[in-house]
Amino acid sequence: MVGTDSQPGNSICFVTAVIIYRVGKGARYYYRKFYNKKSLTLKQRIFMEATYSIEVANYLFEKLVEADKNINIQIHLDVGENGKTRDIIKEVVNMVLGCGFEAQVKPASCGASKVADKHTKSMAKIG
Repeated sequence: MVGTDSQPGNSICFVTAVIIYRVGKGARYYYRKFYNKKSLTLKQRIFMEATYSIEVANYLFEKLVEADKNINIQIHLDVGENGKTRDIIKEVVNMVLGCGFEAQVKPASCGASKVADKHTKSMAKIG
């Protein structure tokens, strides 16, 4: 699973999380955080989150192909039927599907809405 979330502050804090879930063995995650000084609308931020997740998913996919591993990569999007992002769900999901990945939205998108979100909250305070 790959998911990105963002939190506006003095600059926008983006966190991309990679979650590795192994049935019966639990999960482990890794994340990277970075800042963007530009002012972005909510729609721009959501598309930037999706873009960052796709970039990481593409990198992982290439490495998995090199290692001859056949593992499904899901991209978890921080959009849902309830809330301000409901109007752009189809656009963002189609962007992910067009790149060859499975898309998950809230409430099934724990990679973005839980894991990455956890780290944007603490980082936005110092950004």
